[in-house]
Amino acid sequence: MKLLLMALVIISSYTAIASSTPRDIAPQAITEFKKTFKDAVNIEWSQLGELFRVKFNYYNETVYAFYNEQGERISMGRTISIHQLPLPLQMQFQNRFTDCTVFEIFEIYNDNGMSFYISAKSSNKKIILKSSGMNWVVFSRTKIK
Repeated sequence: MKLLLMALVIISSYTAIASSTPRDIAPQAITEFKKTFKDAVNIEWSQLGELFRVKFNYYNETVYAFYNEQGERISMGRTISIHQLPLPLQMQFQNRFTDCTVFEIFEIYNDNGMSFYISAKSSNKKIILKSSGMNWVVFSRTKIK
């Protein structure tokens, strides 16, 4: 489930069709979101399979939260810069992936703790890296033709 959820976060950041007016969004998810994030602005809801994603600004940061149909928050995260990563992860990325350009970095929180994901590209591949402790592991790799 965690693997599927992270894939949805990364893919959805590029492909979700968002709506500021939640139409087919579970009312329980909307209610729970409004209780938790009272100061959220620029709210955009979308449905990703059985989950509901809400993208919003919260105190000048872009945040994502995922809810199930019962209104339970499954995970939440935010986009961050490489300088907001823990120093060992920053250094390891810069030393191991010198040929890659970073597109997006996510910090994700769920019941299993916190993880980081980097979406990057080089001349011949797109990769998504996932933090495992203070190391990077390849989450997915796609060759570019």
